[in-house]
Amino acid sequence: MSYSAYETWRDTPIDGEPWLSVVIPAYNESERIVPTVAATAVHLSALGRPWELIVSDDGSRDATVEVLKGLGLANLRVVLAPANAGKGAAVRRGILAARGELVLFADADNSTPIEEIDHLVAAINSGADVAVGSRAVEGAEESSKSRLRHALSAISRVLT
Repeated sequence: MSYSAYETWRDTPIDGEPWLSVVIPAYNESERIVPTVAATAVHLSALGRPWELIVSDDGSRDATVEVLKGLGLANLRVVLAPANAGKGAAVRRGILAARGELVLFADADNSTPIEEIDHLVAAINSGADVAVGSRAVEGAEESSKSRLRHALSAISRVLT
């Protein structure tokens, strides 16, 4: 990645529609949002295509919004909710605000590394209408989860 690609993304608003919109729902994420934004910016700026980052704040009570605004990123938009309405509402609000040809939803804790987008884009470029990444598919690994958390996740997937 060239630093100049990041600088361009950081300083120059996109002219026209972006190729990609990344939507990150956030609620009280002031402690972990900056590393996620940084990792996303580093990887996606290196791709050489216009992209935007949308953080859909869900009524945070901490400094999440102030931290994001303080970054001074030209292609970061913070979408605000009047009150906490849940992750689903935050995702929906962010996706509705997205302008990109492609839209990626990612978690604020960067639990799935942004580099995984390369696989999703490859699937779209191969003709898929939708590409979904999941830690529940064959070959995926979930680390540092307790047995209870694994069991609850499995039950949740079955119920869903």
